[in-house]
Amino acid sequence: MTVSKRAAVLAGGLALAFSLGAGEAAAQSAVCSNTPAAGQRIDCREGGGSADDIRIDATNVVIPATATHAIYARHSGSGDIDIDLSGGTLTTTGARDYAVIGWHSGASGDVDIGLKDVIARTSNADSHGVVGYGQGGARTVRIDVRGGSITTEGSGAGSHAVVAWQTGAGDIDVTDAAIETQGVNSVGVFGYRTEAGASGNVDVDVRGGSIASKGRGLYGVHAWARNSDGAGDVEMSVAGTAVTMERRLAAAVFAENAGTGDLAVTVSDGAVLRADGERSIGIRAVHGGNGGIALDVSGETVIAVEGGDSAGVQAYHTASRAVANRDTTVDMRIGAGVRISAPFANGVQGRLGGSNTAGVAITHQGAIRARDTGILAWASLASGIEILRLADHEDVR
Repeated sequence: MTVSKRAAVLAGGLALAFSLGAGEAAAQSAVCSNTPAAGQRIDCREGGGSADDIRIDATNVVIPATATHAIYARHSGSGDIDIDLSGGTLTTTGARDYAVIGWHSGASGDVDIGLKDVIARTSNADSHGVVGYGQGGARTVRIDVRGGSITTEGSGAGSHAVVAWQTGAGDIDVTDAAIETQGVNSVGVFGYRTEAGASGNVDVDVRGGSIASKGRGLYGVHAWARNSDGAGDVEMSVAGTAVTMERRLAAAVFAENAGTGDLAVTVSDGAVLRADGERSIGIRAVHGGNGGIALDVSGETVIAVEGGDSAGVQAYHTASRAVANRDTTVDMRIGAGVRISAPFANGVQGRLGGSNTAGVAITHQGAIRARDTGILAWASLASGIEILRLADHEDVR
């Protein structure tokens, strides 16, 4: 899928809901309160002239089956949005309606969303679970989810579970949560920097818990700095999490950087990444700008891809610009405890394309079971290739 087409798929649900002025067709009455009564949902707004913060601090709130957003915070001025939820259950049934959204489009201000042991469920098309959206300006979006569960059941495209969409820096931390998506082209945990000129790091950290995707396409965990004119690193860490992709054209873990800055992916602590469909990938890291790729897999991690035309681990640098230094190096390290199973596909692939002049380095100490190629390194022009394999490759042809 091309970047432009895939961006439209990813962004469509969010952009459409925002352009409609989300929250207008309420099935329940709206109240800006930490203690909504039965039949009420939380809706807090500050206009363009306001410098006040929006603060929602609610415990054990139950908002059942609302046909619009369950918790909605919108700021068009200069204050921050701060949402903290502990316990409770949030359910939405309307199309393009989210369990929690903090949306800032004003002159300045950040978005912070924290959930602890919250159960959130959406059940219609293009309906996300938790969304932090920073529109315009160099604002930061932070989301912290601890425990609980987030489920998006909508059959339409782009029903993501956790989304930080920002024009500045973005930071997502998910710990010991159960996440499930069922729609086509949906993402479990998604950090996204977009808009021309936007800069800032994209950080996504997932520890423990599980992520399951039952729909076709897209990713379990995704970090993407999309705009090529931006600057900032993309960093992703998945530690001890079970990520399962059940359909074709999917990746359990996917990180991308199209601008200037490094790209780092770490998978560790016994994470289990499984992609069952054809043309699917366990871990994929892609850089299309100026910066290096560092991919590190360690700690008894298991990567299993069962479909044809698939791969266990991929790291590709595709930029066409010539950068004659280590900034464009692809460095892949697979630790001794790692097990990669790709009985109908490739094991580890590293590629440096375009007119780059640095190199590809792959160190592999784990076990690979693959039908096609166990370890493949490809580089253009004067790029160097270094493969250090300290373990055996089992050919299953």
